[in-house]
Amino acid sequence: MLRSWILALVAVSGLAGSLARAQELECPRPEVGPLETTPSSGAEGVKVDSFIKVRFSADYFVGVDFGETLVGLYENLADTRGFVELGDPVAGTGQVVGDDVFFLPAETLRPNQRYAIVAEDLDALTSLQADFETGASFDSGPPRLGSVSAPSTEKVGATCESEGGYRVDLLLAGVTEDGPTSSVELLVYLARQEDLEAPELVLRERASSNDEIPLGFVLSEERTHDPACVVIHAVDGVGNVDDDMEPVCFEPIQGAFFNGLCSASGAVGKDRPSGALGLGILGALVVLVRRRRRARSTC
Repeated sequence: MLRSWILALVAVSGLAGSLARAQELECPRPEVGPLETTPSSGAEGVKVDSFIKVRFSADYFVGVDFGETLVGLYENLADTRGFVELGDPVAGTGQVVGDDVFFLPAETLRPNQRYAIVAEDLDALTSLQADFETGASFDSGPPRLGSVSAPSTEKVGATCESEGGYRVDLLLAGVTEDGPTSSVELLVYLARQEDLEAPELVLRERASSNDEIPLGFVLSEERTHDPACVVIHAVDGVGNVDDDMEPVCFEPIQGAFFNGLCSASGAVGKDRPSGALGLGILGALVVLVRRRRRARSTC
C-alpha cells in the first residue's frame, strides 16, 4: 500500500512538473491518436510481404482492449496520388504492441497495386490516412546501417520535450534498404552506463534516403555524470532487424572524465535492447506468416 502511494505521488509530481513546464514554455497540446504509418504516405516499391504499422501517441492503449480494430487496409482506387478513394477492404488481423498497431494482411499484397491505410481514434473518427504503392518483389533481407560519427554534446535548457540536460547529436552515414527507406525505423538505445539496469530507448525516428541522417536526443542531468554508450538498430517494413552495430561511446560532459567502461569492447555489444528483441520476435512471426502464404500459393 505504501509503495503504491509513493509511486502514485511520484507520478503526480512528475505530471505536475510537466504541466508547469508546459505552461511556462507555452507548449502546444501534444497530438493524441494515430501519428504516423509504415509504409509512409506516398511510398513506392513497397514489398508485397510487408505488414502495416501505425504508431499512436504514448500510452494511448492503456485500458483499451480493442485497439487492433482501429487500423484497416483498403485498395486505393484513386487515379492520382494525393487523394484517397477507398475500395474493398483487405482481409487481415490486427495486433497492438506497445503504442503501435500492426495489421498483417491475410495474403501477400498484390504487385504494383495502390493501397490506403486508414487509422481511427477511439471515438471512431477517421484521423489519419496514407496511401502507398507496392512493387513486385518480396523483401530480401534486413536494412544495413552506415557508420556513425563520434557523438557531440551540448548543454541545453528545458524544452517542451525534456527538462533539459545535455543534447547528444550523432550523424548516421545512411541506410541501405531494398524497399522504401521511409519504411525503416531507427531505434537509438542508451546501451551502457553506470546504474543502467537495461538498455533504454531514447529515440525512435524514421529513416530517410539522405546520405547522412542526423539523430539527436537529450540526456537528463542525472545521466551526465558517467561515460555512456549508445547503439542503433534498424527495423524494416517486414520486421527484419539490423542489430549488428557496435556501441558508440562518449563523454556527456566533454573532457570531464573517461574510464574503461566504454573502451572495453565485447560485453557492451552483447547487451541486446529488449525493444528491438520484441520487434525481432515480431519479425520472426511475420516470416512464418510469409512462409505460410507461399505454401498456400503453391497448393
